[in-house]
Amino acid sequence: MLYKYFGFNENSLSCLINNEVWASKPSEFNDPFDSLVTVDFKDDRLQDLFEKWADKKAVCCFSRSYKNILMWSHYADCHKGFCIGINWPDLEESDVLSSINYSESFFESDLEVFLHSNIDGKINKQWEKILTQKHIDWKYEDEVRLILELKDHGEKGKLFPLKDGVIEEIYFGCRMSSKNKVTIARILRGRNVKFHNLGKSVNDFSLQEEIWG
Repeated sequence: MLYKYFGFNENSLSCLINNEVWASKPSEFNDPFDSLVTVDFKDDRLQDLFEKWADKKAVCCFSRSYKNILMWSHYADCHKGFCIGINWPDLEESDVLSSINYSESFFESDLEVFLHSNIDGKINKQWEKILTQKHIDWKYEDEVRLILELKDHGEKGKLFPLKDGVIEEIYFGCRMSSKNKVTIARILRGRNVKFHNLGKSVNDFSLQEEIWG
């Protein structure tokens, strides 16, 4: 199961209505080290080649966790938003989805291996390692990335359509208003989605879930 956090706003509701998610260019991310080129090309032409390759990629970020307090704080409007649960085995087993490698240091690669892995029409896992490395401080996100191709360099991202029926769960943040919960439930009426409230535990620092509706 993949999870994606949202604030409650026009864009997130549009994703639910149209059954799609947004993939951004890595240059739009909030972490300045994210997708940083860490291979010493020793040749400006090779540097330019990689940057052009990376500039035509869009990334959609998911998590393996739906109960992480920091994720709710950072990506779901301080727990006033929601999280969707996506059950799509074909996507999870595909080459376009990659888990993040968390590390204290930059990814290193043999230059020749790195260059020869650039084959047109192939999923370039060697080059994609740069797009899937983050500092270990981000490990709590338990992130998985969907990497997509953009048509041209001027695009800032693209919408990725979800297969019908793959959104199986919605989790409401512990500060989400009742009105906004009802709005989401109405949007997804008839789509066989299970709704859950997340509340604050009285026993420890955790989120407790219960069925909603």
